[in-house]
Amino acid sequence: MAKRFLGMFLLLFSILSNPIQATHILALGDGGIRGVASIEMLIHLQQATGLNLNQAIDVYAGTSTGSIIAVLLSAGMELKPLLEAYKEMSKNVFSSPHDPYLFQPKYTSDVLIKDLLKLLKSLGYNEDASLGDLPKKIVIPTTSLYDSKKQRWTVEIFENFTKEGQQVKIIDAIMRSASAPIFFPSYGIYVDGGIGMKDPSLAAVCYTHDFENISLEKVKILSIGTGYTKQGIEHNVSWGKAEWTPKLLNMVMDVSHQVPEMLNQKFMVDCFIKIDFPLSQSISLDDYKQIDLLIKMTDDFIANHPFIWESWCQWVETYLIEASMRNVG
Repeated sequence: MAKRFLGMFLLLFSILSNPIQATHILALGDGGIRGVASIEMLIHLQQATGLNLNQAIDVYAGTSTGSIIAVLLSAGMELKPLLEAYKEMSKNVFSSPHDPYLFQPKYTSDVLIKDLLKLLKSLGYNEDASLGDLPKKIVIPTTSLYDSKKQRWTVEIFENFTKEGQQVKIIDAIMRSASAPIFFPSYGIYVDGGIGMKDPSLAAVCYTHDFENISLEKVKILSIGTGYTKQGIEHNVSWGKAEWTPKLLNMVMDVSHQVPEMLNQKFMVDCFIKIDFPLSQSISLDDYKQIDLLIKMTDDFIANHPFIWESWCQWVETYLIEASMRNVG
């Protein structure tokens, strides 16, 4: 505890002697109802460090379920009400699947859209509100089913850094990122952003650097996942098509989704941190009945890994609390 107070004193001294403010990014990944793990993790960080997101974060980035959380946080929603709203919305959206759904989406998008518009209205944003109306910068990746110039599907980014991006409706940006294939119909020609960019942190860095004219050393990134399923192959293999087929898609998706984290760690070094943890069991992105278990998994990981948790808290205090203290000053 003494070390923590000494660190905060030294941090305050450095702030007063060096008033140049950094830009802070909160990146939130995809995962369906596992988004509750991200919210619960942020609640713990807030309780442990005094983190004030509204003061500390300049840019919110979110993919799929992360786009919902990112937009609501950027609009000023507090974490605990957000957690309760998220739990209620998950139940509403995922409690009435189509049966069978072999040749149709498992769920309709109507309930999700209705609940999102209700939440946005409670925060003062009507159905026509655009990304430019948000008080914070926002970055939302999605997957386009067809790019007419490239003549192929591609990743597309919705944001409010540019005048064009500021015109996009909030509800459209979220739905374009959160419409997961199999679970929901496409939203126009867009489907889940997690197909191409599960972790939106790298996209947020690029837009912040390019459009805000901020050098990379002034950018700090807190990226929070939704928990991951432990998987891998612990021995040499000499497999054919039959053995590889059930594993290959998961492997390609899992490894490619780690690329933003790997590159940020390489180029941002200490200015980037990824907070994520292995789940004790696999949970489907629509299994809303497991939300309480997900919250418990998050709580248990923090309680059972004090050294990891302490390192995460120290990073937040060192790199994010700085912004809160400057803004107050």
